[in-house]
Amino acid sequence: MWSSNAIMMRKWLSVIFIVGVFFISLPMQAEAALQDGFYQKDGERLSVKDVARRFSTYDVIFFGEYHDNTWIHEQENEFLKALYKEKPNLILSLEMFERDVQPYLDKYLTNQISEKDFLENSRPWKNYIEDYKPCIEFAKNKQIAVLGGNIPRYLAAEYAKSGTLYSIEEIKKKYLPSKHIVNHDAYYAAFVSYMKSGQVGMRLDDAQIERYYQAQCLKDDAMAESIVEALKRNKGKTILHLQGEFHGRNRLGVVEKVRLLNPNLRTGLITSVYVSSEAEKNLAIQNLADGDIALIVQK
Repeated sequence: MWSSNAIMMRKWLSVIFIVGVFFISLPMQAEAALQDGFYQKDGERLSVKDVARRFSTYDVIFFGEYHDNTWIHEQENEFLKALYKEKPNLILSLEMFERDVQPYLDKYLTNQISEKDFLENSRPWKNYIEDYKPCIEFAKNKQIAVLGGNIPRYLAAEYAKSGTLYSIEEIKKKYLPSKHIVNHDAYYAAFVSYMKSGQVGMRLDDAQIERYYQAQCLKDDAMAESIVEALKRNKGKTILHLQGEFHGRNRLGVVEKVRLLNPNLRTGLITSVYVSSEAEKNLAIQNLADGDIALIVQK
């Protein structure tokens, strides 16, 4: 027979055990609350349809991606489809295609050349089939124009190596932006920090980083100019521009340069952010500019 004291002790141990399990499980429950998806500044999680509806009246929507994340590319494709339903009068613009391959883009979209010929002549990125083809094929099917507005990468590489544009052949200068601005500001500080972080896989001295930054700005200038000029030719259209997240982080890079070229354009930004906790997610969305969206992605 158990004594009354022993019975009481067993009850207390049971309570302590249950309470202990409860508190141990709290971090797991908090972690489970972290969800990937689109978030606005006040912390509300939005559907892709909500985001498309919000941005349907904008002139330019920038979607900042991490190039090697397939899930983000899937969200881009779903957003393109949702935006088309809200605003069929669209142009799709991509960092991944460059000014000199625009004729091949146009011919492929209008069925004048095969996909084989298109890919052989347009220098697609290595992950094109898996990650960018769905958007291109949707655009083709819906007769959405596609803009290849980036600087040809061989020109950017030449510039990063030499530090000057004077050595570029005259016939290729038509692909350069008419304005090239290199500011040493917050964007520069972020670029230097990234290049020195060890994430680029090579060690660069300050002079090399400066040349790479100049080439980065040249790409930004080309994409911004391409977007603004396309809107001049296509009144009333909305441009969805897909680019690396860094090209628009904190509304710098291409986003800032579009604003400098035409401050009257209404621009929206979706920026992808890797987080590993609810606190990091909250910090990311609190740092958004009013009206912008964070695509939260768990590490």
